Amino acid sequence: MLGENGKVFPAQCGSYSGVIIGTTDQYVLQRITWRSAVAHDIEVLDQIPKLGERVRVRYYGDKGRIEHIGAHT
Repeated sequence: MLGENGKVFPAQCGSYSGVIIGTTDQYVLQRITWRSAVAHDIEVLDQIPKLGERVRVRYYGDKGRIEHIGAHT
């Protein structure tokens, strides 16, 4: 999904917007650019977004809040 040179980074403080491209038992993966994604720890999210959803994840302290911003088209 991210191509041969794609990179996945761990989520840190701040805000991330993009489409959910994958999930594991521990992480939700969100595309940030065509070649990069961020891994959000499910344990700190207030809800788990679904594959294909376009969301914003905002971190407040050590908790992440999901804001739905529409489906990916």
